[in-house]
Amino acid sequence: MRYYLEIHAAGRTPERLEFSSRLAFVTRDGANVALPARDCPSELHSLEIDATPAGVHVQVPQGAPGAFALNGEPQRGAIVPWGGEVFWENQRLAFIQVAKAKERSPVVMLGLVGILLCGGFAVANKTKPDRAGSEPEPPQLVVAVTTCVASDSEVALRRAQLAERAALAQREQSAFIAADGLAALSSFSEAEACYRVAGQGEEATRVAAVAAEWREHLNADYAATRLRLQLALSQRRDADALRVVTALQRLLNGRSGPYVDWLATLRVELEGLLRRQG
Repeated sequence: MRYYLEIHAAGRTPERLEFSSRLAFVTRDGANVALPARDCPSELHSLEIDATPAGVHVQVPQGAPGAFALNGEPQRGAIVPWGGEVFWENQRLAFIQVAKAKERSPVVMLGLVGILLCGGFAVANKTKPDRAGSEPEPPQLVVAVTTCVASDSEVALRRAQLAERAALAQREQSAFIAADGLAALSSFSEAEACYRVAGQGEEATRVAAVAAEWREHLNADYAATRLRLQLALSQRRDADALRVVTALQRLLNGRSGPYVDWLATLRVELEGLLRRQG
């Protein structure tokens, strides 16, 4: 048998993912991705989905927010039979069990390979989109740590308080403007540095902890977004891939390098493909 998670969301083509390991289905700011459960930070909106021949164990991780709906009732953990479904973050997650197709005989398989070698493979490669070549190593999202420009303790304290207030506002605004997420981290860093200059060690430690949590959030979101792009490209979902490329370009606005150039080339290719598709 083969086991699948099928994701249904309004206005989007259903997405089917085969279970190869225990999955964590992550939703944040309307973005969805499935990844190995061990790689999913518990503070995200996430479900741990464990497929077994007897059914699917669906669980909200301890410490993670939210609940899923099963038969109209909110749940944080349940066994869902194959063919069943749950509702999570305005999406329907269906669990599908399919019998494996009967394997072809070796003679038939050799015949198919011969056909490919005689020309079919060349035609397939000719029509396959290049997808801008292989993906370069992505840059680190979080870069330099900000220092405090003030040396006077009173001035440094005022700067620290202003920087912290700015960081909190930018963190909230990042749900609408991606660049504000990194700006918030820079402001948190400045607040920490200025609290130290002002001799406010406890305040500096408190802000450093908040900054570390936000840094982890940004890096997890960055990794999940890149994985969404890989999935969309591998499944030929060009419109979804273009949306993710746009999100990554906004996140990396002002950066340069091979990965940024690759995103720009990929965007042009995807836009061309979508225009030709009408």
